[in-house]
Amino acid sequence: MASCKKDNIPSNGNEIIVPPSDTSTTQILYSGSLIGGEAGDQARGDVTVERVGSRKYLVFRNFNSNSGPDVHVYFSKTIGSHASPPTEYKDLGFLKYTSGTFNYELLTDPDISNYKYVLIWCAQYRIQFGYTELK
Repeated sequence: MASCKKDNIPSNGNEIIVPPSDTSTTQILYSGSLIGGEAGDQARGDVTVERVGSRKYLVFRNFNSNSGPDVHVYFSKTIGSHASPPTEYKDLGFLKYTSGTFNYELLTDPDISNYKYVLIWCAQYRIQFGYTELK
């Protein structure tokens, strides 16, 4: 089985959510901790969906993962594995960093009732680096 080992993702993310000028507080809507991983590719860290003012973000904290080609962040209906990759998911884009704190602004409300898993997924080799169920 191939593994996602190519180093092409920057390390050491240090993004913070900039609070809106109206000094609204941050509200955590959902949270989870990454577990799992296949073929030695492990992603770990805390994941939250947060509201800051009128904006929502998917936030990764204390994150650490192997690097690889074509690694994405998905909201998914299923966990996915090499034998059974996710088929119903929303792709938030490439993984920004292999460690640290970073976020993705969510332009629409996340449909957590249907897409309750966050996956770190190597699309090229169909390998799950990690997942969490948001609660």
